[in-house]
Amino acid sequence: MVVDSKMKNIVFPFLLVLLLSVVTLPGAAGLEKAPDFKLTDTEGRAVSLSSFSGRYLLIDFFATWCAPCALQILHLKDLKSQFGSNITMVSIGIDPVSDSNQALIDYKKKHGIDWTVALDTQNTGIKYRVTAIPTLALVDPSGSIVRTWVGVADAKAIIQELPFKPSTQVPASTTSTQTVSNTDQSSTSNQGNTSSAQLPIIIIAVVIVVAILAIRLRGRVKMLRPESKAKA
Repeated sequence: MVVDSKMKNIVFPFLLVLLLSVVTLPGAAGLEKAPDFKLTDTEGRAVSLSSFSGRYLLIDFFATWCAPCALQILHLKDLKSQFGSNITMVSIGIDPVSDSNQALIDYKKKHGIDWTVALDTQNTGIKYRVTAIPTLALVDPSGSIVRTWVGVADAKAIIQELPFKPSTQVPASTTSTQTVSNTDQSSTSNQGNTSSAQLPIIIIAVVIVVAILAIRLRGRVKMLRPESKAKA
């Protein structure tokens, strides 16, 4: 009985933690929320994540001295030519030491960039865990990060992550419907992922319960044996 009591003191708290993890697990299955940022673009206008709310946003982290970043600009221009205003882009220069606002203005003009460009003065790159450039982050209309690319990503790879096909213009009502549909699909996917993630934990919990019952039953059998001998 001493062994049985010790086992209960060890296993029961562990089982409780497992059961609590099953209850709290759904919150961990969703997409990562994109960190907010508040910067000033090359035109002197305020730029923040919230200003792009309700639209697909592609964030391009770059530096003017980065040769692969210039190649990435070509792919972004190709993407914009296919989707027009249906996807929003912003390029953020993550090296405020080597680059300046004027350097970004010159870079924008040199490469024919017609979307928002801003200098990172608030460690936005760190918030998005940028470790190399170019890095792209695709943010959905709800403000969640759908996908990130490290290194040069061509337009085809980015298009595969979008829920709509290239076109010159999508009516507002259609865009709204597509957004709702995408949200429903994401929710269904997250629920499926959550159920799959919970299954191993539930199995472990059941195994532990069975083990506890077996230990307790074994202890009772040991206690009955001396009584049986005494009666004999």
